[in-house]
Amino acid sequence: MLHQLTQHGSPTDRSLLVDFQPLDPSNRPAPFKGYVGLEATPLPTELGESGVRAADALSGRRRPVTPRRWTPPRSLACCSSPPA
Repeated sequence: MLHQLTQHGSPTDRSLLVDFQPLDPSNRPAPFKGYVGLEATPLPTELGESGVRAADALSGRRRPVTPRRWTPPRSLACCSSPPA
């Protein structure tokens, strides 16, 4: 009985329904959020090649292999040598 009364298209009291009203295009919300008082940060225009397929990058299964050697910042240059 409950299923029959709550399913889509079930018979209902028509006096409780609201008539269809189309959306007013002049009353649309802003398509993007605006942050007052903050500067826009430009996005990079040149991205280059990563060597990873898009599906792998989006799934997180594989990351691009870029071997890099760690170089200490100048402030740590005095401490970067291995102990003798």
